[in-house]
Amino acid sequence: MIDHIAILTESQERLNESLPGFCRGLEPELQPAEGTLERYVLIDGLSGLKLLLMEPVADGPYSSALSRRGSGLHHIALLIKSFEAFFESDNGLRLLLHPYSIQSIEYGTLWLCRPGIPFLVELTECDKLDDSMDEFTDKLQPGPSCVITIPVNESNRAEEVWQLSAEVKIQTGSQSEIIVEIENFSPIEFNS
Repeated sequence: MIDHIAILTESQERLNESLPGFCRGLEPELQPAEGTLERYVLIDGLSGLKLLLMEPVADGPYSSALSRRGSGLHHIALLIKSFEAFFESDNGLRLLLHPYSIQSIEYGTLWLCRPGIPFLVELTECDKLDDSMDEFTDKLQPGPSCVITIPVNESNRAEEVWQLSAEVKIQTGSQSEIIVEIENFSPIEFNS
């Protein structure tokens, strides 16, 4: 299940103010250990998927990533039943374990990466997760773009598009859905 999509930005406040009305930003929280000011954004009608706006406020890996790559998609966070089951399955991602995982596994989190792919995948074990919690109709799969279609209860939303960064956009659909699209999801071949 996708927990959140994290976007690295120069100003989480400015990005939050530009979001559509059905997105509600929570109060920003300073994360001194990370060197970031972070704000979760809830999407009305959903209990699962969130956006995470991350603004570097101190030297560290996030300020370094912002200066190297600029604003944009930083990571996609997945809740999974177990690391073992995830890696034994054919999840289609073909990613490598990031060295930081040696430290983060202590907190129940692993990080995946691959040279040439400009974002990370965060895996967090969640023992309360079951198959019924996966409310998304499209799975996270490599391709020219990753489209996550999220059913919502409202049917009277107009079709609109908000470009959050060069590669992430949110679109309201006319069929009672919100679509989160991540462009250039596989800039290199995953199968190599």
